[in-house]
Parts: sequence; C-alpha cells; structure tokens
Amino acid sequence: MTLLTHRRARMHAAALVVGLWGVTLVNFATPGWRTLNGHVKGEDWAHFWAIGRAAARQDWRGLYDPDRLRSEFERAGPGVEAPTFIPVYGPQLALALAPFGALPYGVSLVLWWISGGLAYWLCCRAAWARCPALGPPRDLLLFAAAYPGFWQLFIHGQTTWIALACVTVIWLALRERRPLAAGIAVGLLAYKPQLGIALVIVLIVRRSWAVLAIAAGTVAAQVVVCWLWFGPEVFPAYGRMLATLPQISPLLEPKVFQLVSLRGFFLLLGAPSMWAHAGWLLAGAAVMTAVLRGMRQRSFDRSFALLLIATVLVGGHVSVYDLVLLAPAFILIAGENLDAAAAPPRWLWPVMYAAFLLALTGPLAAITRVQLASPILIALMVVVRGADLSGPPARA
Repeated sequence: MTLLTHRRARMHAAALVVGLWGVTLVNFATPGWRTLNGHVKGEDWAHFWAIGRAAARQDWRGLYDPDRLRSEFERAGPGVEAPTFIPVYGPQLALALAPFGALPYGVSLVLWWISGGLAYWLCCRAAWARCPALGPPRDLLLFAAAYPGFWQLFIHGQTTWIALACVTVIWLALRERRPLAAGIAVGLLAYKPQLGIALVIVLIVRRSWAVLAIAAGTVAAQVVVCWLWFGPEVFPAYGRMLATLPQISPLLEPKVFQLVSLRGFFLLLGAPSMWAHAGWLLAGAAVMTAVLRGMRQRSFDRSFALLLIATVLVGGHVSVYDLVLLAPAFILIAGENLDAAAAPPRWLWPVMYAAFLLALTGPLAAITRVQLASPILIALMVVVRGADLSGPPARA
C-alpha cells in the first residue's frame, strides 16, 4: 500500500496553497512598495521594468549602466530605493519588455503576473491534455497553484515563464513534426541561453538541422531588430557588460544556495571556482549521455520530461524560480506511469514528491551547504529512465 494516495496528495497540495500563498499575502499586505521582509514588491521585476523603460526610449546606454538604471527606477518608479541592478540580459529581452516599461510600475507588475500565470496554466494544461490517465483537469488548478517552483517565479517577478512557453511549444511542435514552430521557439530561448544548452545538444546529436537552422535565423532576426531599434552601439555595450561577469559573479549570484544546477551543487560545497566548473562539466556530460541514451528507448513524452530535468541540471546559472520548467515534466511522468500496464517503480512517487518541493529547500541548503536539487533530480532521472512500463497490469 502506498503512503501517497490521491486523497493525501490533494490534501498536501491544499496545505501548500494555503501556506505559500497565505504567507505571500501577509508579506505583500503592507502600505507602499516594500514587502514585510523589506524587499521591493516584485523583486527582480524592478530590474526588468527599468530595462523595459530604457528600451521604450531607445536608450541603449541605459540598458547596461547599473547607475543609470537605478536613477531611472528611483525617479520614475514606485518611490522606494532601487535594488542592485546587474544588467546581463540581451537587448532583445529589454525590447520585448518595452510595453511594460511604458506603464507605471504597479500596473506593469500586475500585468506581468497575469501574463506569467496564464502562460504557466496553458503549458500545464497542454501537458495534462495528453495524459488521459490523469482524468478530468479539476485537480490541475490545485496542483499547479501548489507547485513551489511557480510560487518562486511569482514572488521574484522573473521571466522563466517565457522559457516555459518556449519549451512547451518545442515539445508540441516536434511531437507534430513542425520544425518551423520548434525552430522559432528554440531561437527565442536565446534570451536565457543557459536554459537551451541541453536542448541544443540533443538537437545536434539527433541531427535536427532544419530546427537548428530556423533557430539560428530567429536569433539573427532578433539581432537585426535590436540593431534597428537601438542602433549598432548596443552590442558593444552588451559585450562589455558580459566581459565583467567573472568580476561581478558574487553580485549576480549573492545566494548560491538558491542555485539548483550541478554548477550550484559544486559551488555550494565550497569547491574553488575552477574545480566547481570542472565538476559541473563532467557531471553535466554524464547527465546528457544518460538522457541521449534514454531517448532512444523511451516514449517521446518521457524523453521530453528527461530533457527538462537535464535542462535544470546542466544549465549553470539556474535558480529556484527556474524550477517552474519542470511542471510539464511532472505531469507527463505521472500520466505515463498511471496509464502503464506495469506497476510504476517503487521509488517513483517518493522521488517525485521530493522533486516537487525542491524550490523550498534553499534555506536548508544555506545551513548545511549541501544542495539537494541535483541529487534528487538525478535520482528522478534514473528512476524515470529505467522504468519498465510494459507488462501485466498492476494489482489494485
């Protein structure tokens, strides 16, 4: 008898919804634009709003000048001191955010939350619709709202829902053999390139040249549009900012315990940077080898779930809010195993349960200096990859 019945899973999800969103409501229920714990409401959205505002004015200098962004935020923002801005995103993201930057901060934040929530729901719904064993989608809203990865995305005001939409389109397009849509979505991932590492490796190994060519064309189109909007000076400015990354890394990653990639695992252990990166590359190569071998033998949907897990592990700069990418993977893994003739692996549900909660383990990692995300996601990958879903029906 399993300890995690459907009824208990619903109860645990309901408890997460009440706990996570109740705490958020209390934290945000303060006058002004500071939360109860002292952060700007929307946190990282302050930076995205500022670069969107610079883009709306075609101000290429403002995109990569932290002092200029800070001054603009304090002049036109919600009337609070600006947080530290580390402008490392490409100009194409700033241009996409220009409509939000033209709005007052509060209005833009609410619209950003609505956009992200809608995209998240549609991506989860698309995965759920392809898993008949999960039944009607009445439980989807509960489990989607309970997912700590989405909660982290919301409170940080981050952009990973765009990447989630891209990978979902890639999955659906490749499933239906539509290389044009897949290639465009791959190219749009260039705004956050670390989330495309695993995907591009898979496409190269599988010789999906049409998809890669369309992706390259999409990236080139973004370059041309940014060139026309900002002028050619924006790219040298972006390059100069990227050249400073080794020096500003502590500012870019002030909370290493929130990283959930293999790189974060080795950095948190206290390994010197060179050794941490060597460990990341070696472990990442092993993960990608396992994924590529597993994709030859497994269903397309399970292969996509494995790819999403690998995306988080090998991405390098991948934080707790990027775990939202795993939402479709959880749905597809659960749906395939519930629909299988054979009983699911013994450890599948406990490991999935632990992986579901990973976005809440940062404070524990800060204390123990041991990141749990990488070993748990590797365990999930091993269980999913090795599951034999053929055979006689499981006994009730």
